Amino acid sequence: MSAVMNPPKRTLQRCCSIVSSWGRQKDLSKLHGLSAEQVSNFCGQCHRTWEEIALQGNLSIENIRFQPYRLTGSKCYDADDARIGCLACHDPHHEVSNKSVDYDAKCLSCHGGGKPGAKACAVSKDKCVTCHMPKLELPGAHHKFSDHRIRIVKPNEKYPG
Repeated sequence: MSAVMNPPKRTLQRCCSIVSSWGRQKDLSKLHGLSAEQVSNFCGQCHRTWEEIALQGNLSIENIRFQPYRLTGSKCYDADDARIGCLACHDPHHEVSNKSVDYDAKCLSCHGGGKPGAKACAVSKDKCVTCHMPKLELPGAHHKFSDHRIRIVKPNEKYPG
């Protein structure tokens, strides 16, 4: 069994340099007015877009590193709803939280009655991501990635490429 290394603290400050390279201000707050799909395409500049991965045909666990691609495979993904976009859970100016409870309010903004048709979890309203976005180890990477394909995970299920 391989040891899982503690990854360095990550911030999304690189995004500022991308925005700056576009000749725009280093003001990421303007991204909050975009749809989930537009934000995924922005974040996909580093994390790969759905289109890039789909064209590669990489349906193995190797694609777990490409969060925008994984997110679009979620049943609840709605390209026009910013509540399911990258910025709904991640602030580019702050470190990514490793605490599962930090994401509960974001999940419950839809699954707590805020979106018609979004069912509430019958099991729990706490630590949603531990069940619905499991951490999976990428073979050879010695690191677990949160799978951004949000779903009801079943024991021993095949990796959903």
